[in-house]
Amino acid sequence: MFERLLRASASTQRGIWHSPGLRTRLVLAEGREREVLDGIADRQRRIDFDEIKFLAKYAVARLSEGVDLARFKKLRELQSRLKRDREEPYDWLRLILQKPGTLSRAEYARLASRMYHQLVDLHLNSGKPSRAAPAAHYCAIVAELSRLLDEPELWAGLLEHLKQAHGKKRLIWEKLKAEGCPLA
Repeated sequence: MFERLLRASASTQRGIWHSPGLRTRLVLAEGREREVLDGIADRQRRIDFDEIKFLAKYAVARLSEGVDLARFKKLRELQSRLKRDREEPYDWLRLILQKPGTLSRAEYARLASRMYHQLVDLHLNSGKPSRAAPAAHYCAIVAELSRLLDEPELWAGLLEHLKQAHGKKRLIWEKLKAEGCPLA
């Protein structure tokens, strides 16, 4: 399985070791979560869009382990995709999740929140109206995580950032309402 995942990750002409996010996936597969978290915190290198999405899903998967997600539609959807989808990122996640997590719930929550925050900004800063819906979807995931973990500051921090950085973009506020995100 590992060889198949490596071959599938070699999506560039430059070869397998230049594939974005491959190092992160290998380090996580070895159970070295702290190394990945420290690398992100130190901003030692640029993280590409797919790697940000992968890390966000990874953190949510860790936070969702053994938790009843009946009241959380977006988190349930992610958990379901992890179990059924046969796309490369989900194969990697299933492989990595076989090892026990080493970070605290708070660290996973901060990681997920930070990654979704970056995804939201990437979408909204693109200037394309069609990117407001995916941004709102990611916001809804953070809102659900905030409720699941009873950490209101996760959602409050993102909401405050949205007001400051994207307050005049009406479309994001409409999409947030459609996603059922609390705006107060």
